[in-house]
Amino acid sequence: RGLSQFNRRVLIRDFFAQLADSNDAGPAPDIRLRTANPLWHPLKAYIGDAPYVPTPAVQEFLDEFGREMMQTLGHLKDLKIRDNLTRDERIAINTLLGRSDMVFLEADKARGLVSKNTADYRTEGRAELQLTYREIPPAEFNSESADELESAVMLHVRQKFIAVLNKHGDLINSWKGTALHWKYKYLTAAADLHPQTRKKYRPPYARFSPKLEKPGNRMIVASHQWIGQPFALLIAIEMQPQIAEIPSFLKDADEMIRQIEELRLPRDVIFITQDVEKLYPNIDLDDCMIKQAEFQAERWTDEHDPEAMQADELTRDLTEVILRNQYVSFDGAIWLDRTGF
Repeated sequence: RGLSQFNRRVLIRDFFAQLADSNDAGPAPDIRLRTANPLWHPLKAYIGDAPYVPTPAVQEFLDEFGREMMQTLGHLKDLKIRDNLTRDERIAINTLLGRSDMVFLEADKARGLVSKNTADYRTEGRAELQLTYREIPPAEFNSESADELESAVMLHVRQKFIAVLNKHGDLINSWKGTALHWKYKYLTAAADLHPQTRKKYRPPYARFSPKLEKPGNRMIVASHQWIGQPFALLIAIEMQPQIAEIPSFLKDADEMIRQIEELRLPRDVIFITQDVEKLYPNIDLDDCMIKQAEFQAERWTDEHDPEAMQADELTRDLTEVILRNQYVSFDGAIWLDRTGF
């Protein structure tokens, strides 16, 4: 049953991809920028007028995955997987799960679990937020409850994004029926619902992972439900090729290790590392937007192309709305970032 459900999910994703590609003059450059079709229904599996047929690569993947899964299940039939918990230990775990005065957190960098008193966790979280955020009083948005405040904040930010899209409406509409039709669909859909999941937006929830090697916590914000996420994703993907050409750019830690291993240095050379305390929260937003504009002007935009210049302005306007409206939810309150991100 699990294998059947997995196959269905893969086929649905493949169907969406074919549907999007068939309706657009040009496909999105990245699968994360595809827009879900709200008219699609799983009982009407057609691509245009033709029945849906899985692409050969997808079908080959599913067949191979199915063979490996069945082979693995055959080996597991004779195994009895048991844990070593006693009855008393199971009762203790269930008792802990029912307690509201304690929270269990994953430690920073996945170094284990940490338990904390709930009141202490809230106090520490608020103290961390107050360094770079400010708590939004309901009266600021003429709200009387937390739910009303959340709705008012969402409407406030959504109107800002809509204002930017309306400002550049001529440019965005000019992409219809062209190779950038996917971008037109993505931007217009993102103003209302998440363009891929079709779910409503809501302020992201902030949580704090305790650091074990030093005092403090690392704030983690799950922004996949926030209205700024799809716009930020679009900008990041479009700028990535130019960013990768910067000499100091490192894709990840593995890339850094590879470059170090390729160095040929004298024996008396030592490496010195530096770390910045709370790097992202301390980035100045004004300076960040100035640097982005300079980067676009130097590496990204063709100043002799009027449409490219207008698209450049659209990117800057979207970036400003994203950075100036970083709201999070914590401890029943809404907070707005004052600096950094």
